[in-house]
Amino acid sequence: MLIITMLSLVVVASVQTARSRSRDSQVRSDKQRIVLALVKAREKNTNYAYPSTTGWVCLKASGSTCYKTLYSGDTPVFDSIKVFFPGQSVPSTPAQSDTYFFDSYLYNSNVTPPSGTVAGAYLWWYQEKPIPQSECNGVLGSNNQEVDVYYCYELLPR
Repeated sequence: MLIITMLSLVVVASVQTARSRSRDSQVRSDKQRIVLALVKAREKNTNYAYPSTTGWVCLKASGSTCYKTLYSGDTPVFDSIKVFFPGQSVPSTPAQSDTYFFDSYLYNSNVTPPSGTVAGAYLWWYQEKPIPQSECNGVLGSNNQEVDVYYCYELLPR
């Protein structure tokens, strides 16, 4: 009986690890698709500028919120990129519900970061596990609700 219990625990842990890796892989793939859509929206703009925001916004339509309602959706930004996705469906992160901080990708067209980093348009997302620095500039979640969550950000191409 003890052997069966031990084997069950190993299998459950392996399945959870595989699911986490799969979600992180999907997030990285979706992030690349979102970056490409934002670049295409910039190229379509007569001013050759990324869709404009007045701060961080969820990549959702207006009226929607994300990150425990800390941020709101932005319909003009959402509409400018959704045309570049099949079925006009912009990817969202694989969070289970809006109770998590990381339930959407965040975007800001004009970040003025701290000294030593570059100003510009940024995309912000989360990963469950650390990934290479070349794929994720970011920080570890710092509160009790975000154990082992890594926030990543990327400066969009100029």
